[in-house]
Amino acid sequence: MILNGCRSGEFDVVSNPEFLREGTAVTDFLYPDRIVVGANTERAKELLRELYGPLISGSYYKQAGAVPRPDGVKTKGAYIETSAHSAEVIKHASNAFLAMKISFINVVANVCEAVGG
Repeated sequence: MILNGCRSGEFDVVSNPEFLREGTAVTDFLYPDRIVVGANTERAKELLRELYGPLISGSYYKQAGAVPRPDGVKTKGAYIETSAHSAEVIKHASNAFLAMKISFINVVANVCEAVGG
């Protein structure tokens, strides 16, 4: 941004990682288990709070045209504000944990096949 003529202080950098699954992205966005916002200025945090306001407050879910909530999904997820760097670490840790869970269950399946379980 600075290289293109913006002065420092005229913009903010925010990390807002997504946790969307293939095939259910719309409902994952509207009914998130967590919203992670990484911002280093209060101005950016306030803007993201406003943007996510209907999901944070639950007012979206009361609207007549709201996308229906899937069975077993709670209405409001956690809203987590942190630094931009921490938000990136949260995303990488979540992805690594998911990969570990998949690898673990694959090993369990191999053991089951080996012992006839």
